[in-house]
Amino acid sequence: MKPATYWTAASVGVIVVLAAFLAVSIRARNDSDESVRFLRQNADNALSYQLSIVASSFGKDLAEDEEGYHQCIAALSAAAAISPLTTYEAQNDLIDGVLYGFVGMLNNPSNKETVLRHAPELRTIFLKLHVNPADAAATQRLSELSSTLRS
Repeated sequence: MKPATYWTAASVGVIVVLAAFLAVSIRARNDSDESVRFLRQNADNALSYQLSIVASSFGKDLAEDEEGYHQCIAALSAAAAISPLTTYEAQNDLIDGVLYGFVGMLNNPSNKETVLRHAPELRTIFLKLHVNPADAAATQRLSELSSTLRS
C-alpha cells in the first residue's frame, strides 16, 4: 500500500468514526432532552398534586383534625421542595420561598389558631396555585397574608 493511499484510508476511517460518534452524541442529547422534559412534567404534576392536598386541607376542620393539619404541613413542605424543579419556577420565582416561609409559620404551634381563622382565604389561594402554580399574584397574596398572620 502506498503511503498516500494509507493516509487516505486512515483519514476516511477517522472521519467515519467521528461521524458515528457525532450521530451517537446527537441521539444521546435528544434522549437526554426528552428525559429532562419528562422529569419536569412529573415535577409539575407533583407540585400541582401537593398544592391540591393543601387546598383540600384548608377546606376541612383542621382545629379538630390534628392528623389533617400535619398532612397539610407535609404536603406544603413537599410542594416547597418540588417547586424549584418545575417549569413554573421561571414564571413565579417567589413560589418556593413563600411556600417554605408558610411551612415555617404552620410549624409554629402558636400560629395554628390564627392561620385556621383564615382557612377559607388560604383555601382560595391554594386552589389558584393548584390550577396555575405560575400565578405570581396568588403567591404574592400568600406572602402578604403570611406577613399579616405573623404580626
